[in-house]
Amino acid sequence: MDPAYEMPILSLKINGKDTPAMFDSGAHFNAAIDEEILKKEGTSLDFANSFIDASGHVYCSKQYLVDLTIEKISFGPTKVEVYQPWGLHIGEKHTNSMNFKPVYVGAGLLKNYNILWDLGAGKMVLYPLSQAIPTNQEWEILSLNMTENGSEFYLTSNGHSITAIIDSGANISSASITRPVLTVHQKEGDELELFLRAGNFALEPLSVVVINSSQPPVDLVLGCDFLKKYKIFFDFHNKKIGISR
Repeated sequence: MDPAYEMPILSLKINGKDTPAMFDSGAHFNAAIDEEILKKEGTSLDFANSFIDASGHVYCSKQYLVDLTIEKISFGPTKVEVYQPWGLHIGEKHTNSMNFKPVYVGAGLLKNYNILWDLGAGKMVLYPLSQAIPTNQEWEILSLNMTENGSEFYLTSNGHSITAIIDSGANISSASITRPVLTVHQKEGDELELFLRAGNFALEPLSVVVINSSQPPVDLVLGCDFLKKYKIFFDFHNKKIGISR
């Protein structure tokens, strides 16, 4: 990871060539890569995938086959999508605003690894699935619900149970007016301060933006502003998430 950016940047190699990439934990594909790169480095496949973006629009994306390596871990020949400017909600920011061509690594590629994030220290480590979350008192451990919307977990806000996902493709956190448990008196564009708990762990007050989006269908999307405050451990094998200061 590169601490010079506000979002998780990985050391990716495409066919052995260094290519900076953003890790988007809210995306289900293996990777989405600028077509100019894929035409040079990949093999085109006679197949296309469909995606629904944060605004509910459906996009069709061509696929290529390329050899990927991340942080010295080789994934071998991998099916990837052609990057398209999918509709981004107000909290999201993409690599076009940075100084390199759009390259995203999605959660689909890393599903066979546990992930330790310490975004504040510019650190992301991949572990084999056999390595579980540390069980010392520093970590609050919650259950993960693996759905097509992502890896959901439950927090509480003012005594209400709410569903949340972590989306490292969003630079700020957001709550949708389509899910009124948090936004019953709010309108789109408002800022809302939330007081959250993760199990017995009281989180720092979090400022979120109110959006009008039905994708993903969860109460709260936690972006990089949240990730900078905590260490996060995804244990996909045991369907757990650990949160620590």
